[in-house]
Amino acid sequence: VPNDGDDDGAEVPSNMVVVNHPPTVGNVVISPVSPSASDAITCQHDTPADADADAVSVAYAWTVGGASASSTSSSLGVPVQRGQTIECAVTPSDPYESGSTVTASTMVVNTPPFVSSVTLSPALLQTDDQVAANAVANDLDGDSVSLSFAFEVNQGLVQNSASNVLDGAVHFQRGDVIGVTVTPSDSQNMGTPNADATPVTVVNSAPTAPGVSITPQDPTQGVDSLTCSVDTL
Repeated sequence: VPNDGDDDGAEVPSNMVVVNHPPTVGNVVISPVSPSASDAITCQHDTPADADADAVSVAYAWTVGGASASSTSSSLGVPVQRGQTIECAVTPSDPYESGSTVTASTMVVNTPPFVSSVTLSPALLQTDDQVAANAVANDLDGDSVSLSFAFEVNQGLVQNSASNVLDGAVHFQRGDVIGVTVTPSDSQNMGTPNADATPVTVVNSAPTAPGVSITPQDPTQGVDSLTCSVDTL
């Protein structure tokens, strides 16, 4: 209604349009920051904001190595390989429209190898025997794995090398307790040492039959006296 200070003029209707404010989301990151093939990978972000106080939903879109991944949640949940680039795109929406998409990306790093099992054999170990460490190693990136074997006798380190065999003639005797720790490595990283093998105790060795001889070798009946001698024990 216009007014000149003295009188009101004719009323003129006015149309006012209320504009929606699209929601926003910030601080999108992939966790962990440097994931490996063994990690659970997730997309994290701040709580979405909406200036109109509308309810906000969030949509996730993943790519792995440039290809779309099947996941539509905050968890990736698909296999990845070293060297691949992972991208997570987060789009907030209210009941009226979608806000701007915010993305984060990272690269998959090397997964250290691991030893899944270690055993010592033979279980019945005697002095002068050789004891062997039998290890099963795995690498999720498909790399070749080298192993280091640290043998202990009575909890003291006696040999640390690439050999999985310990010689009893040199290192142990009856009553000693043998243990081993196996450490895996690939071309980039060392894995976690595995000391899960059950220790083996060296048992008693039965004596061997002695070497004997009789002299003379060609005795004459009624003439020679025979002598039995122990030559070796």
